[in-house]
Amino acid sequence: LELHVWLYYLGHCRISNELNNLIESKYDTFSPPHPLDIMPPKKKQQKRVDPKAASKQRTASKSASANPQPTQGPPGGYECEALLQQAESLQLSNPESAVQFIDRALEQEPQNTRALEMKAVIMLSLDQVADARQLLMMCVEAEPHFGWSKYLFLGQMSEGHEAAAMLGKGIELLANYEQTIAGKPDTSEEDITSLHEDISAAFCSLAEVYLTDLCEEDEAQDTCLGLMERALAYDPTNVEAMQTLASIKISTQEPEEAKQLLTRSLEFWWYPLQASAPTDDNDDND
Repeated sequence: LELHVWLYYLGHCRISNELNNLIESKYDTFSPPHPLDIMPPKKKQQKRVDPKAASKQRTASKSASANPQPTQGPPGGYECEALLQQAESLQLSNPESAVQFIDRALEQEPQNTRALEMKAVIMLSLDQVADARQLLMMCVEAEPHFGWSKYLFLGQMSEGHEAAAMLGKGIELLANYEQTIAGKPDTSEEDITSLHEDISAAFCSLAEVYLTDLCEEDEAQDTCLGLMERALAYDPTNVEAMQTLASIKISTQEPEEAKQLLTRSLEFWWYPLQASAPTDDNDDND
């Protein structure tokens, strides 16, 4: 029981408010926030915090400050691309105005998946989940075999087998994209590392479905075990994967392996957090 309590504590005390923002994506003309970060948590699970969120927030802030913000609605005469660029610059600072620009773009190109997904992301930020889901499903219908983020969003918004199917499709497309760009000369090591981290996080999200909605399914525990091993294969520093795998090891009566995983996870979040924490001069004199 004590080990279970320790696991629960470790799994949640690492959440930092300053990291709970949007992560950076470098691979699409429109870079939506990561689906695993923007979605509110399901009733059965806790919201995940991505360690790259602070970087995304800084980048978004610079982008917003670099573009003047109009106070009125979208003017006429803009081409679709220009409208979407303006909407992207307003996405964080003035989402309602951003939606106006997106709607103008959709009047010109109703099947523009970039515009549809951008609007869906804004709808999620405004807690209009039903509208966001409808827009994302339109993206799936328009481009079912391209673009992984819409599937990851829908996986977070769905339950049971539907959630597993959406997340699985998103992981498939994400992994295929990683293989496509891996051999290109303009692909940096940082690009591949970032993709691996996203794939690893998506495996964790899929495992949560089998730990909650599909926990009564045959082989659910073995499926989770395999997903966590794949998550750590892509990103050996994934703290959530280590802690989830530790929880599975506890369930399978392997406390020593669980302890090793928890201890290892401390190296990637607790010790760096303590090292960066401000020190009190009075403590040195005690």
